[in-house]
Amino acid sequence: MSRFNIKAKFLWSLSALVSVLILLHWLGALSWMDQTIQTISLPINNLLYGNSAELRQKYLGTQDTRNLAEVVREQESQIMKLQSDNAQLLTIKNDYEILQKYFKFFDKIKYDYIMAQVVARDVISHDAINRNKLIINRGEEDGIKVGLIVINQEGVAVGKITKTKAKLSEISLLNSPDCRLAVSIQNDNQTIGLAQGDLGLTVKLDFVPQSQKLSVGQLVVSSGLEPNVPGGIAIAKIKSVDVTINDIWQNVSLEPIANLDNLRWLSVLLPQGSFIFE
Repeated sequence: MSRFNIKAKFLWSLSALVSVLILLHWLGALSWMDQTIQTISLPINNLLYGNSAELRQKYLGTQDTRNLAEVVREQESQIMKLQSDNAQLLTIKNDYEILQKYFKFFDKIKYDYIMAQVVARDVISHDAINRNKLIINRGEEDGIKVGLIVINQEGVAVGKITKTKAKLSEISLLNSPDCRLAVSIQNDNQTIGLAQGDLGLTVKLDFVPQSQKLSVGQLVVSSGLEPNVPGGIAIAKIKSVDVTINDIWQNVSLEPIANLDNLRWLSVLLPQGSFIFE
C-alpha cells in the first residue's frame, strides 16, 4: 500500500473518531469523562491560580513600596524647602526689626550715618584680636574713613573703623586693642580717659588719676574730644576699680553695654553733612 493511501486512511479514521466523540458528548454519554478530567485538573488549576495570585500580590506590593518611597521622598523635599523658606523669612524678620530700631533712634538723634551689613568675621581664629574684627560692605567710596565710631540699633557703640578699602571697611570691636576711644565718665567731675581693648578679652580705661572718685556701674560715654566722633555715645559701664596699682593712675575695667556677638547690621556715624543711606 502506498504512503499516500496510508496517510489518507489515518486522517479518515481520526476524523471519524472526533465526530463520534463530539456526538457522544452532545448526547451526554461522556459526562463521566468530563467530571474525571475536571477532578484531575482542579488541583492543578487551583495551584496555578494561587501562584498567579501570589505573583500578582507581590507585584502590587512592590509597586506600593515604590509608590510609598516616592511619597516619602517628595515629603522630605517639601519639608526641606519649608525649612529653608522659614529660615529666610526669620532672617528677613530679624533684619526688619533691627532696621526699625535704627530708624527710631535716628528720628530722635540727628546724626549723619550710613547703614552697613557685616559680611565677614573670623570666628574660628585662635587669635583673640582677629576674632574681634568685622568686615562691612561699605568703604571709602561711601564716605567711610578710619576713626569713625560704629553703633548698633540701640545707638550704643560697638567699635571703631580701623581700616578702609574702596567698598569694604574693617571694624575693631571695643574689646580689640586696635580700638581706642576718648571717653568720659558720667560722674560728678565728668572724668575723662582712654578706653581700649585689652588682649581681645576685656576693655580697660587708661589715664584716670587717683584723685578721681569712680564707682562700679557708672556709665562711660564718648567724650567728643577726638575728630569725627560725637560726644555722648554710650559705650560701657565701670566693671571694677583698683587704686592700688600705682600712685598715679587707677586700674579701671569696663564692660561694654552692647552685645558684641551676632552683629548683622551696623551704623557708621559720619562727619556732619555726609548723610548716606541706601
